Amino acid sequence: MPCEKPPLCYDFSTSDNFLNDAKVQEVLGVSGRKWVECDQMVHTYLLGDWMANLMPQVAWMLDNTDL
Repeated sequence: MPCEKPPLCYDFSTSDNFLNDAKVQEVLGVSGRKWVECDQMVHTYLLGDWMANLMPQVAWMLDNTDL
């Protein structure tokens, strides 16, 4: 089956819109940035953290926002 949405072959528009929303970015402390799902520099910096469990931090952020 051919890839319909390069480079990842999935439609990430919902998460892209959410993570590029000004209010969401303000809550996350990343105002003024553009979210992209594929960033080689971010990937490189996170190579050492791929086994880290960040679920507690994600749960806390979701529980403590008024989005």
